[in-house]
Amino acid sequence: KIRDGFTKGRILALAQTPDGYLWLGTELGLLRFDGVRTVPWQPPPNQRLPSTTISSLLTARDGTLWIGMDRGLASWKDGRLTRYDALAGRTVNKLIEDREGSIWAAVFGNRWTLCEVREMRVTCHGEDGGAGEGALGLYEDRMGRLWVGTGTGLWQWKPGPPTFYPLSPQNNGIQGLSEDS
Repeated sequence: KIRDGFTKGRILALAQTPDGYLWLGTELGLLRFDGVRTVPWQPPPNQRLPSTTISSLLTARDGTLWIGMDRGLASWKDGRLTRYDALAGRTVNKLIEDREGSIWAAVFGNRWTLCEVREMRVTCHGEDGGAGEGALGLYEDRMGRLWVGTGTGLWQWKPGPPTFYPLSPQNNGIQGLSEDS
């Protein structure tokens, strides 16, 4: 509870790392919860996160904690903080990891776009108004297909060339995707 000192800001994202810590992304910073105490996380000396507003968190299969913020993207692993300058000043709203280990992000700069981080390199799609524009929701299905929800439809991003399936415009776009049996 807030009155017990758990957090003062709204919790916007959650992730658990292999060491058992629960990470809470809030509008006032990143918190680490060990099951008893919540502690504001501090980066190593002379390093900092691009922002204190944590909008998304993802724990990758290799244990890396990916931290999406309203002004950039960073990752934390083995005591090392890495910032991704290609996304500086941009809002990272959603994060997923695909089967090949790429990190995919729905990112807002001047418009919503789809960005991929692979081996420290960032590639964004849709900044020119083409394929990848309007990315809001991300999902990888059982078959390894990457789906990207937008305000006007759904992209099947991979495998193969991106294919767009138009739908009637949605007020808040297609942000949540899942599959059943």
